[in-house]
Amino acid sequence: MLDNFGYERSEYIYALEFVGNHEKVKSMCIILLLFMTTSVLPAYAAWPAISFSKIASGFDRPVRIVNAGDGSGRLFVVEQGGMIRIIKDGSVLPVPFLDISGRLISGGEQGLLGLAFPPGYATKGHFYVKYTRMSDGATVIARYRLTANADIANPASQEVRLVVEQPFSNHNGGNIAFSPADGFLYVGMGDGGSANDPNNFAQNLAPLPGNKGLLGKILRIDVESGSAPYAIPPDNPLMGGGRSEIWARGLRNPWGFSFDRATADLYNRECWPKYLGGDRRSKSRESRRKELWLAYS
Repeated sequence: MLDNFGYERSEYIYALEFVGNHEKVKSMCIILLLFMTTSVLPAYAAWPAISFSKIASGFDRPVRIVNAGDGSGRLFVVEQGGMIRIIKDGSVLPVPFLDISGRLISGGEQGLLGLAFPPGYATKGHFYVKYTRMSDGATVIARYRLTANADIANPASQEVRLVVEQPFSNHNGGNIAFSPADGFLYVGMGDGGSANDPNNFAQNLAPLPGNKGLLGKILRIDVESGSAPYAIPPDNPLMGGGRSEIWARGLRNPWGFSFDRATADLYNRECWPKYLGGDRRSKSRESRRKELWLAYS
């Protein structure tokens, strides 16, 4: 099964129930639902029966659902407008877990886009979000801390870890997630927007101002090392002189990716065929990258 899914443009949250035990088929079914197309997926002889059950409603543009992994059973629903809501014991809590709507610009492909809880969150009491900054639309990765109430975070506790300037309003990527294998934070960065990557950010490894050299990439950083703002994992792949944060390049807009809990393989939701070039062929197997490249036009 895969973690960290994005749910777009709906006020409802549904639970997905599978009838059957074929894990590979289950994973493919989820990806099928995310893409709403069967044209890019292999055929299987027997698909499991799938049903939906509504478990909560009343959300404003929910884009992601995350489990904190703290044993509480709570679900954290990320709303694009800047709030994170908690579903607890089957009910949506009236007070948001976090409200940073005053810090971000929201609409289109901008807003509060990602949420990730580090390993050991139950004792650490902090977490990470990704959003587009109100002043200029730049992408921000920031840490927030809990209050004395485990269901409410402190919106004034922000510690910025990374800022990436955005030349256009679209293609901001989306998800951030900790790998269950190595504990590092993976960050999906879009190519900077417009259309067809006019600045060639996705394949460009040259140093660029405003951290733009990180656009069109998946980053892998160590935000739990104690080093400020973060440390670089020593086994990150060398990208021909590119930034050491880069784990994969050539991406259009990695809105949603997930780690398989059983294997820790990473499945990326979106790519664009023209960006792959030689990068797809040069990926290192030693880094355990196993993206599911689904191309469409």
